[in-house]
Amino acid sequence: MKTGETKEFEKNFPGDFAESRLAGKTGKMRISLTALKEKKLPDLDDDLAQDVDEKYKTLDDLKNNIRGRLNKNLEMRLKDLKISELLKKIMENTPVILPESMIRMEIENHWRKLARSYHMKVEELMRLMSRFEKPLEEIENEWRVSAEKALHSRIIVETLMEEQNFEVTEADMEKELERIAGENNIDLEDVKKEYQGDQMMEYLREDIKERRLFDIMLAENTLEQGKRKKYLDLMADNG
Repeated sequence: MKTGETKEFEKNFPGDFAESRLAGKTGKMRISLTALKEKKLPDLDDDLAQDVDEKYKTLDDLKNNIRGRLNKNLEMRLKDLKISELLKKIMENTPVILPESMIRMEIENHWRKLARSYHMKVEELMRLMSRFEKPLEEIENEWRVSAEKALHSRIIVETLMEEQNFEVTEADMEKELERIAGENNIDLEDVKKEYQGDQMMEYLREDIKERRLFDIMLAENTLEQGKRKKYLDLMADNG
């Protein structure tokens, strides 16, 4: 069609069409093309790089920055997958009996996190899901498997950290805060304010211990190379 042109044609609506008055019927439609627009992307050149951020002087600067971030994300993803496989193997050889109260708490935490993501109260979300999804008991039974795995894994990690008896000094904490500030391009003092309070600092301390443990696990174990995957498939794979 050209701009200003009008055409008529018949449209067959399926029997399950959302608008009931049209479902299963055939109607005539008249379409007029009032404007034809084309999206024009900017040229891949130094000007584009400078428009993205003034710190980039050339297109190569921008490409190198993107490539660096992609490689860093890849390294982190591969490390997470390796740790996951090691923990899975340890879990297979180290069965635990989980108290029902722990499993129940993990499931309730899942409800709270899901409710926060939808900006709803837990009770509202439960009513909504039981009405449009499945019975709550069936939903929680599906979550139970992942809850048990998460708890099993957590117990093993905490036990191994206790055995290693890691010591985290104030210098270690300062270095970690500097790392967070640098990686996120945030002022160090702003990061320190964000982590004010004993609870936040304790979370940070435990995170340092956990990463030390994972580094030891990776250094002392060998994993077989898996199947080759495309970058996007690997990053999107939750299996």
